[in-house]
Amino acid sequence: LRGFALTDEGEQRFDDFSRNFSALTGSLGANYAVSDDIRLKLNVSRGFRAPNISELASNGVHEGTARYEIADNTLKAEKSWQIDAGADLSTHILSVELALFANWIDDFIFSEKQVDADGNALSIDGMDVYKYVSGNARLMGGELWTDFHPWERLHFENAFSYVSAVQPGKSADEKYLPLTPAPRWTSELSYDIIRDGRCLDNTFVAVNLECNLRQNHFYKAGGTETATPSYTLIGITAGTDVRIRGRKALTVLLSCENITNRAYQSHLSRLKYTDRNNANGRTGIYNMGRNIGVKLIVPLTF
Repeated sequence: LRGFALTDEGEQRFDDFSRNFSALTGSLGANYAVSDDIRLKLNVSRGFRAPNISELASNGVHEGTARYEIADNTLKAEKSWQIDAGADLSTHILSVELALFANWIDDFIFSEKQVDADGNALSIDGMDVYKYVSGNARLMGGELWTDFHPWERLHFENAFSYVSAVQPGKSADEKYLPLTPAPRWTSELSYDIIRDGRCLDNTFVAVNLECNLRQNHFYKAGGTETATPSYTLIGITAGTDVRIRGRKALTVLLSCENITNRAYQSHLSRLKYTDRNNANGRTGIYNMGRNIGVKLIVPLTF
């Protein structure tokens, strides 16, 4: 990469550098049917990710995240080993899927907030400074999904997911990796009102819930992250196919997300750390409130 842009002081903003990355990757898996209702899965894989151009060459304000980002063109490529294991159960009234994983990543790349010797945040062009760094990481977790359908038209689906992402051997401030998803539970109760109707078909209504638990495992070094409180979102969805002369002419979907207009911030949002809003006294940008949507799908045949 050739450096070309200049700072306001006339200094070259970017360094010239050239990097090449290569690796051998692959995976090996097996699937075993214990019975007609139960299946087991196991997979071992070797992964590789080269640093992207932002991680290697950034030196300026990233308007999308309200940060001044500084790259490191000496970063190594990420290399990982991962083991996945799973089990599936399927009966006429119950479906269950369990997926577990363990991932070891060498030279895992992430951004860290920069501070001075007194612990005060560094700022350039009015933005907090973040620098890309790397370390060895261990990620472990899984997801459990169930679908209880005592009647063909009624479904009660639930899923719970959890991820633990740490840097082994690091201090308490640097132990947990940034942007680790909080434990999450989702639930949906749906019912098919009409099937194979003359005018309406596949008519359904569903109520869903999303509960994100408090995230206390966060990257504290330099004030890079803070804990995120728990929040619960409730939504409703309804839809139907419209038939004309025995053929589907239109699909109509109605939805309302975050019905209670819950004010919340996702732990994965970088906009959580923007400046204080004097109009409401809140720090950072919050996620979307109540959202009502209408979707029309018109099939075309030629």
